[in-house]
Amino acid sequence: MESPDRERKHRGKRLFFAIVLATVAVVAGLLLTVGSLLFGPNPPIVVSKQTTYITSPLRADGSVDYEEWIRRKWRGDATPETNGAIPFWKAMWGIDLDDPAEQELICQELGMEAPQPEEVLKPLENSPWKERVEDWLRTAHPKSEYSDFDEEASSEYGTAGFGNSQFMPVLESDRDAIVYQSIERPWTRKELPLAAEWVDANERAFELLHQAAVAPHFYTSSPTLANSEQETLVEILLPGLQGKRTAVRALNRRSMMLLGEGQLEESWEDLNACYRLGRHVENGITLIHLFIGYAVENMANECVYQLLESEDLDAELARNILSEYLSLTEMPEMLNVFAEYERLYVLDTMSHLQHMGREAFIEFDLPYIPFCVDWNVGMVDANALYDLIGAAAKAPRGLTRDRALQKVQDRFGLIDNSVSISNMRANNIATMFGRDKRSLLIGREIMQSLLPSFGSMDNAEKKHLTQRSLTQLAIALKVYQIEQGDYPESLDKLVPDILPKLPVDSYQLKPYVYRKTEDGYLLYSVGANGLDDGGSNVEQNYLEGKTIKTASEDSYYGGYDSEAGEWVEGSDPQGVSEAEKLLAKIPPGADDLPLRMPLPAPEPWPWERGQSEEAETLENR
Repeated sequence: MESPDRERKHRGKRLFFAIVLATVAVVAGLLLTVGSLLFGPNPPIVVSKQTTYITSPLRADGSVDYEEWIRRKWRGDATPETNGAIPFWKAMWGIDLDDPAEQELICQELGMEAPQPEEVLKPLENSPWKERVEDWLRTAHPKSEYSDFDEEASSEYGTAGFGNSQFMPVLESDRDAIVYQSIERPWTRKELPLAAEWVDANERAFELLHQAAVAPHFYTSSPTLANSEQETLVEILLPGLQGKRTAVRALNRRSMMLLGEGQLEESWEDLNACYRLGRHVENGITLIHLFIGYAVENMANECVYQLLESEDLDAELARNILSEYLSLTEMPEMLNVFAEYERLYVLDTMSHLQHMGREAFIEFDLPYIPFCVDWNVGMVDANALYDLIGAAAKAPRGLTRDRALQKVQDRFGLIDNSVSISNMRANNIATMFGRDKRSLLIGREIMQSLLPSFGSMDNAEKKHLTQRSLTQLAIALKVYQIEQGDYPESLDKLVPDILPKLPVDSYQLKPYVYRKTEDGYLLYSVGANGLDDGGSNVEQNYLEGKTIKTASEDSYYGGYDSEAGEWVEGSDPQGVSEAEKLLAKIPPGADDLPLRMPLPAPEPWPWERGQSEEAETLENR
């Protein structure tokens, strides 16, 4: 039997080893826990309203199929019989969708057959028509500068961009001027016989575009959504968007020819089709769709102003134009599109990063992080952000909504560049050992990279709403002027006989500024700064609603000085040109958005410029 002292020693040793083993176990457990938090696999994404936002459809691996959800949502109730995208694609085939494999995908997805060649629009801006315009200029309106035209030399400058340039040969510059002036001002078959021939050659395409405009649905689809490959939503191809710009330019051009020929009703029908195509675009799945829709409508607005200037416009047609303009459906609010669709791009990106692992950071051009990330944390945070944005969209426009958006920005700090993986890694060591904190900041880095500025979004929407309201008021004022013999002294005279109520300035939620002038009127929004700058705008070179162009803005030919009513050939090297003197009168920071009637005189056709130059040269001799 052991002595009591020996037994105590054995118990002490056992206790010591037990403590050592327990300590080692605890340390090992801590190391395993830290190692798991740092270098272990990413936790799986939980499919729920709080994380993935949508919970179906699911892919075979159990992850949310965002591509399929977008495809179904965008398609809606469209069928081959009701989908305006089918006649649209027939007219615009190959212009914005030239890959045969992608064309086949679109045909299968929409249930359509490939169009016949005679159905497809041939843009005046593209070959072979642009070369024909050049040949027509050489023969119908020869200029001495054309003889120096060197096609090989001109190729180094390219022809993708249109508009005058001091580096562009005169023939190309004059051709482009004709192509774009024919969209912006009335013209006749006699003035532009080749453009009239182009209109006739594309008759079937115009019919298809009208069919597309009046269709109840418009689902253009995308090759990315129609194929079987799994890609991120940010990689979706949207080939129809630029095609819509081309389509609207074509409709505008024909509208201006019809206006020049005195066919006002037919001219309006083309412009109405432009507006309705714009509405179709705006009902897309991205903010880009909205921006393109805005551009399409604004192009049509400029042509409507030309139509309102016609002396042949009668009260019946003017009222019909107003009625159809007011019947256009309300466009989606940008914040609603943002909260519903743009949210999914962020969540889908996080899901993609989860499946790809840490190497995905390289693909997304992010700093490499060797530690594991719980993307569920980032997804919950992202949904909180977009929920707040959706709530802000429900708030009334004005100060209430602005405050709601400011709270979003204050809470998330997404515009603050201090929220970055680099700063996190370098300056916040604690986040290295806190997976949730690390995952939150990485998620916000992803959000920041995909989130546009609230301010730019809001300004774009307000500007478009303003332009739409100004156009509505311009049509109503024309109705009044035709029926009463003169423009009213105030906008209140338009209610209720012509308009049910007056629209308000989208920037300040106050009435638009209206001033009757000797020969027409000046109508404008006071803009974002809230100051009445008299209809002037620094960036757009408006002085009291009058457009001013200086020679420096259009250096090859000079600029049109609306105040003087003449073409300015260039600034006086010894002093300041009259146009620049006018620009100096614009108040600093002026941002009014004006509309003045009558419109400034149109820029002369290239051959008219040449004639005036030649006459001046002879006179100087």
